[in-house]
Amino acid sequence: MKIRYLPGALQDFDEALAYYHERSPRAAQNLMQAIRVGERLISGFPALAPSLGRRLRALPVSRFPYSLVYFLGGNEIVMVAVAHQSRRPGYWKGRLGGSD
Repeated sequence: MKIRYLPGALQDFDEALAYYHERSPRAAQNLMQAIRVGERLISGFPALAPSLGRRLRALPVSRFPYSLVYFLGGNEIVMVAVAHQSRRPGYWKGRLGGSD
């Protein structure tokens, strides 16, 4: 199943990679790989991650304090956020346009 990132989710992804890259390029590479693994899991098993409401799900990223927040939108998976698990909880909810 195809994965489409909302612009805010792409920004989250870029910011997380930049943060880790400043500290260690290897850590940034590991984060990228962990997110790609998460994408493959979600693509193959869209209902795998715990539910956050009516249609949202969040898959924790292995070895990093992030979750991939997404929903099924027709024939694609829509990535809403690459959300840090303890910073600004729920900041991405405004990206949903009032629906969960």
